[in-house]
Amino acid sequence: MASDDLETQPLLGSQGRPGDEVAAPQGPQTAQGPQQPLISNGTASVARHRAHRWRYLVGVVIIAALLLLSSVKVSSFAKHSPSADEIQDNVVKMSSVKVQNFHIDGWRQNRSDSGLDNDGGKYLQVTVLADYSLNYDLLDESMFGNDPEKLKNFRFGAERLLRTLCVDLNNSTTFHNVNDTDLKLASVGIASPFCVSLRNGTVTPLNLTLLIEPNMKNIMDVLKKIITHKYKGLELWSAVDVTLYKQTLLRLNIRLTNIPNITINWTRILKWDQLIPEWVALLTDNFAVPQVEDLKVTDEADNFLVKVQTGPVGSLQGVLDRMPWLTLPPVSVVPAIEWSLRLPNCHNKCTIDLPTLECTSPEFDLMENESLMITNRLGGPLPRELLSHVCSSDDENTVTPLTLILNSLMNDSLDCSVEVHGSVAQKKHPRYRDTDMLLPPSVLQDILDGLGYVPVTTNVTANTTGILDEVLIENMQLKWLDGRLRMVGTVTASMALPFYETKEDRVAVHNIKGDFEVYHKGSHFLSIPMRVWTESLSEIKHDAQTGGTYIDVTFELRDDDMVATDKGTLSQVFNEIFFQGETHVTFNATLDVVVQSVLGEVVITGLKTDGETVIH
Repeated sequence: MASDDLETQPLLGSQGRPGDEVAAPQGPQTAQGPQQPLISNGTASVARHRAHRWRYLVGVVIIAALLLLSSVKVSSFAKHSPSADEIQDNVVKMSSVKVQNFHIDGWRQNRSDSGLDNDGGKYLQVTVLADYSLNYDLLDESMFGNDPEKLKNFRFGAERLLRTLCVDLNNSTTFHNVNDTDLKLASVGIASPFCVSLRNGTVTPLNLTLLIEPNMKNIMDVLKKIITHKYKGLELWSAVDVTLYKQTLLRLNIRLTNIPNITINWTRILKWDQLIPEWVALLTDNFAVPQVEDLKVTDEADNFLVKVQTGPVGSLQGVLDRMPWLTLPPVSVVPAIEWSLRLPNCHNKCTIDLPTLECTSPEFDLMENESLMITNRLGGPLPRELLSHVCSSDDENTVTPLTLILNSLMNDSLDCSVEVHGSVAQKKHPRYRDTDMLLPPSVLQDILDGLGYVPVTTNVTANTTGILDEVLIENMQLKWLDGRLRMVGTVTASMALPFYETKEDRVAVHNIKGDFEVYHKGSHFLSIPMRVWTESLSEIKHDAQTGGTYIDVTFELRDDDMVATDKGTLSQVFNEIFFQGETHVTFNATLDVVVQSVLGEVVITGLKTDGETVIH
């Protein structure tokens, strides 16, 4: 044991060189010396272990406290977060969209093909330039259930956390709810997503390309209700499907959520009684019901060719001048349209079709203030329901639907209402390039079908006083025959037809009746009621100087029911005839005539005229 100690003693007692490490003894040592360093080192290790354990415990406590505070904060944030409906309603209220330009580009065949096809497209492409901003100052606690924390959290989440939001409009479809049935009006999509700033008052410029697929028939049903101010029951709403995501600095898109069932109630948002008068005034100021400026009727072998020249119909240019943000194609052509006509029956309901009528309005450009030449070709015979159906009758007259229509046209105080329905005449545009068409033929046809038969009140009236250009009574005589006063004479009435062009006598008047009132120096002394149809002869004549067309109608005056209304004046007339051989008188007449043409027999009533003649 001593030998071992001697060998190891120098090593234990050696100081060594600075920096050298001394190993701790491994074997048993004396109780006084060598054992002490071992006990000292163990105490330090335990102390270090205890300190590390306390630091760990303190850290766990702090982390737990932070997590607890965070969970409380998150729980409070979640508890006071606005609902989806509150967010939706308030975003609409605080949003400001200022449209800088609304450009109608044209029509696409489908969504994937970016090329325009205005001849057969189904999707309307519109480019919208707009400025979008949010105004949080428009919000108050009442919009969030009187919860100030909701309003605070709403602004914090939008302005501090998100800051910007990108929107991908997957689909937006608008419906009209009728009796709990949703009728599709249109679907709207965008070509690419867009991003907006969520900071208060920050303006985001937008350049959006919209693709609209309209259902024109259902849209026209809604427009008819709006134009006629039938707002009750007008339930318009949209179902919107959007994907929201956040765009990072590295242009990486972080998808936030998909919201497939956003509902927008347009009935609550739009104020129809404020919008419609403004739009109606805009259209009426720039468009007018076509006024007939010239009418030409030419008879052909088995029909009449009627050409109607209207005045200018108006232009969209006036609309664009008042709406500088709207841009339309420079040429906006409406193709030729064929019109079907329905006439009123005895009860003034338009149920009588005219299958032998061909009516066509020409193509015209809405950007030009053009006049229209409307071509009509009317063949015969006319429907029996129009000519022969008896609305009323007496001993003198039989009134048919055609009689009522002609009486309306001949009387300035009456209107004649008919119904028209249009069909696109040509599926291709012959005159212009297809890119110049405002609406593809299929879309325009959907509009016309949606309108159906539209009532139109004609404001074209005939001046009946001018139709009977001149009436002469030849060989007019007053005489006593068979114990009663009789008046005889031959009446020739010249009817002016300034709108009629003919080469043959295809129009004839073969029956006439009416009332004559005879005056002497302003005193009405005789009434000659011709209650029974009298046969007449007619002849078409042309005035070489004026180029006008006339029809002379000749008939014998019948006085079966002549009434002397002023016997004193009648005696004066007899005295002048007896002593002077003649007397001058004036007359007023109201005549009914039966006109025979390729269309059949037409009764025209209430033709008024006046003139003067000599009684022998």
